[in-house]
Amino acid sequence: MVKSLKIAGIFGIILLTLTLITFAVVFITIYSGGTVYDILPKAGVFNIFTIFHLIIPIVSIGFMYGFIALAKRFNNKMLLLTSRFIIIFIALSFFANLLFIIGAGDFFATPKIEVDSFLQQALFNIFSKIPFFVLALNLFGLRVFWPFLILFFIVGFFLQLVFAIGLIKLKNKGVPFANWSGWGEIIRMASENIRPIVIILEIIMFFKASKRFEQNSQTGY
Repeated sequence: MVKSLKIAGIFGIILLTLTLITFAVVFITIYSGGTVYDILPKAGVFNIFTIFHLIIPIVSIGFMYGFIALAKRFNNKMLLLTSRFIIIFIALSFFANLLFIIGAGDFFATPKIEVDSFLQQALFNIFSKIPFFVLALNLFGLRVFWPFLILFFIVGFFLQLVFAIGLIKLKNKGVPFANWSGWGEIIRMASENIRPIVIILEIIMFFKASKRFEQNSQTGY
C-alpha cells in the first residue's frame, strides 16, 4: 500500500513535468501565431510532441493506480470503479494515438464530410484532429459520431464527478489533501488549465498518505 502510493507519486511528478512541457509548447505555438492543430500528432511523423502522446497515457495509468490503492484500503467503491474506467479510457486513447502516429491505413484519414450548421462544423474541425475521435468517425460515420460525441461527454462528466466525490469522501478517512484534490477535480471540469495544480495536490496527497500509513504501521495503529 505505502509503496504503491510512493510509486504513484513518482509517476505524478513525471506526469506533471510532461504536462507543463505540453502547456508551454501550446502557449509558445499559439503566441508565435500558430494554432493548437500545428502541434497535434501527425500520422507517420515522430517528434517530441507526438512521442508525448504515447508516454503521457502510460504515465497516467501508473498515476491512477495510486487512487486504486487508496480506494481498496478504505473500500471506496466510487473511487475504485471510476478509477478503473478512467484507466480503460486512457488505455484506449493510447492505442488510438499509437495507431494514428504509425499511420494505420485509412482509419485515421480525416474524412471529407459536409455538415449542416456552423456549430457542427466547428465541433468537427476540433474533434477531427484528435486520434480517438477520428477513429470513431471513420468506423461509425457522421450520423453515429454526433450521438457518440454527446454520450462521450456525458459519461466523461459523470465519471469525473463521481471520481471527485470519491476523493472528497477520503477526507473522513484521514487522507491528507483528499478534500483539496477532490474539489480540484471538480473545478478542472470547467477549466483544464488548472490541471497542473490538481496534479500537484494529488502528488502531495499520495506522499503524505504514504508517510502517515507508514507511521501508523510502525506504531501498530
